[in-house]
Amino acid sequence: MCQADDSGNGNSRALALDLARAEADLYFKHGDAQDSKAGIVLGFSAALVALGGGQDPNVVEQLGRLLAFLSGLLAFWAIFPRDFAVVSAHYWREQIDSGGEKVRRRVTRDYLAAASKNKAATDDKAVPLKASMIVLFISILAFALPAAYAFWPVVGE
Repeated sequence: MCQADDSGNGNSRALALDLARAEADLYFKHGDAQDSKAGIVLGFSAALVALGGGQDPNVVEQLGRLLAFLSGLLAFWAIFPRDFAVVSAHYWREQIDSGGEKVRRRVTRDYLAAASKNKAATDDKAVPLKASMIVLFISILAFALPAAYAFWPVVGE
């Protein structure tokens, strides 16, 4: 990575381009990580819905299954495709070599716009992802509490 200086010889502009590129890529990778987390929550929710409840489920266990289903829907919403901005490196590579400083500024502007769009997309994914995790936790509690109560020693017997 370049070092910025005040001499005006282009190093600070190159640094700005590197930082804009890194920020755009960071948010793109963050969106991928959110999709992975949402996929895990979706799979676990599906397992709870399919396997939870046993032979004769009580009201709390049925509520747990319903919450697991809701968690799965929220996780699916978080995974649902969103537009992530990607800057075409192939196009700009040729332009930068021949176009000089004006083209570098346009590339930097494109990367900053991509970073802004990708940040908005990851922020949009974060809300349903966090909600699905919270609802899944409550669902797990709904399954665990009746089971724990059944094995809890009764005082005085």
